[in-house]
Amino acid sequence: MKNILTALLLSITILSFGQTTMNIYQNNGTTVNLPVSTIDSLNFTTTPPPSRMNIYQMGGGIISIVIGNIDSITYTVQGTSGLAVLSTDSVTNIDSTSAVSGGDIVNNGGSPVTQRGVVWSTTPNPTTANNNTIDGSGTGSFSSTLTGLISNTSYYVRAYATNANGTAYGNEVSFTTLNSNSIPTITTDSITTIDNVSAVSGGNIVSNGGSPVTQRGVVWSTSQNPSLANNSTNNGTNTGSFSSSLTGLTANTTYYVRAYATNTNGTAYGNQLSFTTLNYTSIPT
Repeated sequence: MKNILTALLLSITILSFGQTTMNIYQNNGTTVNLPVSTIDSLNFTTTPPPSRMNIYQMGGGIISIVIGNIDSITYTVQGTSGLAVLSTDSVTNIDSTSAVSGGDIVNNGGSPVTQRGVVWSTTPNPTTANNNTIDGSGTGSFSSTLTGLISNTSYYVRAYATNANGTAYGNEVSFTTLNSNSIPTITTDSITTIDNVSAVSGGNIVSNGGSPVTQRGVVWSTSQNPSLANNSTNNGTNTGSFSSSLTGLTANTTYYVRAYATNTNGTAYGNQLSFTTLNYTSIPT
């Protein structure tokens, strides 16, 4: 039973984490070594006796081993040629001159990772000979900030990890920096907490257009497509979500609302929404 449980737990671990080699040590002194990439699935049968572990291979073959003959099962963890194994994070927070990526080192390749980060270039397959960051050492997840980029330019990015055996690279991802002459991208929040003289809305700035947002808020009017020439709020700077209170409204009146965001290139407006204030001049007691 102990051997069966060991085999079960181990098979789950192997198939989940994609270890390199499965080593089955038998009581007669022989060892079965199987690359995990060749294993399709495993199952266990108890009838007819004796109980067996059945390993189904990608090529269609089956290796069937009597559970009682198994002394132990181990697996060998190793990267390609002793290199680390890692993946590259998607690129976020993109503007005209910077972006954020990173990586996740899932295996050090049998040797401590002494340096890690991301590399990038305007051509595919960047290496540490190109632009790069240094973001510590060891395995696990890390974040990297890419700076000094050129606006409206496509870049290729790979995470990297260096150990005593060399430098390994993660999968390649690409992105394009924003045009520095762009205005922000913004959406308008739905309108809530409506009474006869006030309401609440807001917005979400998903991109600064390549230049810092210097003012944001909402605008409103009794006419469509309100702008900063109409009523407005000022709710700070930067990207992300914000809330705005519309005050001084007239009861039983329809208003049109748009969120806005301003940078050095101009003012952008979100989608237009409308609402009608409540029909009373004083709140009942």
